[in-house]
Amino acid sequence: MTARTTSGSDAGDARPFRLIAVENRVLAQNEDGKLIELGQLMRDDHQGWLARLDVGDIEAGPLHDAQAVLNALVPLLTFDYLDGLFTAEAHIEVSAPISGCPQTHFTLKEPAPHGLQAGETPHRF
Repeated sequence: MTARTTSGSDAGDARPFRLIAVENRVLAQNEDGKLIELGQLMRDDHQGWLARLDVGDIEAGPLHDAQAVLNALVPLLTFDYLDGLFTAEAHIEVSAPISGCPQTHFTLKEPAPHGLQAGETPHRF
């Protein structure tokens, strides 16, 4: 299990997420505990592990194990991408326990509304 954190003065705007590899699927979990499916996790005996997400042509691998594939996915994801999926997708239930599955915890910075810098509040006239 690995972690990636967002640094800087605006770390308070960072939102925690978790990627999990379970039952040949890549799942994501947000800070509210909502669990959604992002895509497939496949193993090729000759090339290794590969992840293909269902939205956005995002792929990682082939790599030597599922954990490495999850770690490789993290820099390819944005807050807006995951936030959109968590808004659109329903919570799923997983029959297998996820506690022992490969997973990675990370944070993504929530962007400021269009036209504002981080930390600024909109003004009404």
